[in-house]
Amino acid sequence: MATTYTGVDVARLRGWLSNLARPERLADAHMAALLRAHGRAVDGPALDVGRAGARLLTDAIDGLTATGLPHRVLDTCFVEGVKSRAAAARLGLSERQLSRERSRAIALLAAQLTPAHERVPCGAPPALPVPFLARPPLAEALAAALRMHRRVHVTGPPGCGKTSLIAAHAAASPARVFWYRPGPQAAVALPALLFDLGEHLAPDDPSLASYVRGALSDLDVGLATRVALAGLARRERLLVFDDARTIDAAAGSFRAEALARLPRLGLVEVGGPAGAG
Repeated sequence: MATTYTGVDVARLRGWLSNLARPERLADAHMAALLRAHGRAVDGPALDVGRAGARLLTDAIDGLTATGLPHRVLDTCFVEGVKSRAAAARLGLSERQLSRERSRAIALLAAQLTPAHERVPCGAPPALPVPFLARPPLAEALAAALRMHRRVHVTGPPGCGKTSLIAAHAAASPARVFWYRPGPQAAVALPALLFDLGEHLAPDDPSLASYVRGALSDLDVGLATRVALAGLARRERLLVFDDARTIDAAAGSFRAEALARLPRLGLVEVGGPAGAG
C-alpha cells in the first residue's frame, strides 16, 4: 500500500538532508509520497526516486533565499556539506548558534515542503453542530464578559453546550482564534502548548513559527515564549483552552503573562477554577 502524504516530519527531513549526497538513502515510501504530493512522482528504480528527492530538497532550499540566514545555513551545511565548525566560522556564528539556526531552518523548510492545500490551520475551532440552536442571551453574556474581563471561564455539566456556545462566538469574532485541545497526557505542559502556538502562527509568518519550533528543539523554552508572545501581539487573538483543568503551572504562567502583556488578547477556558469573568 502506498504511503499517503500527511506532512513533513522534521526528524525525517533532518535525516534526508544529511544524506543529500547519497540519494540511495532517500528512496523510501515517505519520499515517494512527498514527490507525488509535489507532482514529481517517479516510476522507476529506487535510485531514481532518491535522485528526484534530492532535487526536490535542493529546490526547496533554493526557494528559501528570501529568508536569508535559514537559506545560507541549509545550503552550507547540507548542499555543500560543510562540517559544523567550518560552517559556523563561514556564517559568523558560534557552534551553539549554528545548531539553533539549523533547527529553525529545518522547521521552516518542513513548512515550505507542505503543499498549500495540505496546510490545515492549527487550533481551528470545532465545527458547529447541525442543526445548531443559537442561544442569544448566553452568547451576549459571553461577549460582554470578554469585553469586561478578557478572561472568562465557561462551566457546566457535560453535554450542556459549552463548546457550541464558544465555537459560535469564535465564528462571529473578528479575532484570530486558537482553540487548544489537550492531548491524552495528564497535564498540558508549556512546550507542547508553545509548539502548537507556533503552528497557529505559521499562516501569518512561517519564519516566526519556525523560530518557536526551533527554540523548543534546542530546549530554549524562554526564547520560544518570547517569540510566541511577539507573534500573538500582531493582531487581535482569542485563545480557547478546551479543558483548563489540565494546564500545568508553567503553561498557566504563560497564559497569565500573555493576558498581562497583550491588550488585544481574549481568553476563554472550559472548566477549571472560577476566576475573573
